[in-house]
Amino acid sequence: MKRYLVGISGASGAIYAKVLLEAMVKRGVEVHVLPSVNGLKVFDYEIGMGLDEAIDEILNRAEEENDNPGTVGRFIVHEPDDFFAAPASGSFHCEGMAIVPCSMGTLGALASGAVSNLLGRAADVTLKERRPLVIVPRESPMNLIHLRNLTTLAEAGAVIVPPTPGFYHHPTTVEELVLQTVGRVMEQLGVGRELIHSWGEEL
Repeated sequence: MKRYLVGISGASGAIYAKVLLEAMVKRGVEVHVLPSVNGLKVFDYEIGMGLDEAIDEILNRAEEENDNPGTVGRFIVHEPDDFFAAPASGSFHCEGMAIVPCSMGTLGALASGAVSNLLGRAADVTLKERRPLVIVPRESPMNLIHLRNLTTLAEAGAVIVPPTPGFYHHPTTVEELVLQTVGRVMEQLGVGRELIHSWGEEL
């Protein structure tokens, strides 16, 4: 079973994380979830339930909708400050990591190398091990410091995927807009691109 890391920081946009987790578990992969302290608070506030409760709901729904028993993936949720967790080490292999959403505080910590939680440490490890790191920054407008931090991480190998959906597929719901960004994140991680409507493809 392939293994991926998903970091959830304290920026607004928890729905991106929730939809990404829903999509990934259906691909039969192992997902290590690395929330920050504020990420847990914002997730609870915006989604209306705690992360653990949401993950149980996601797993139950995936099992119900799955036609092939035993092929649904699994989640492992880590404590924000657990530096003894496996993802804190470069010897812990994974296919890649996404930070969805990524706050400007998390972005700045990564750009400077001054990380203070498991999410940051795992992202730092992902970069040093030359594995895919996808960042979904959630801030607007951005100041020069934000832009320079994004540039620093892009130069270090990270892929920046702003949550800026296209409208050529005529979305009618918030989830359809979110899926555009989630699909691009998954494509960069190599999980699949079936969530993306490419220009020129029949809708």
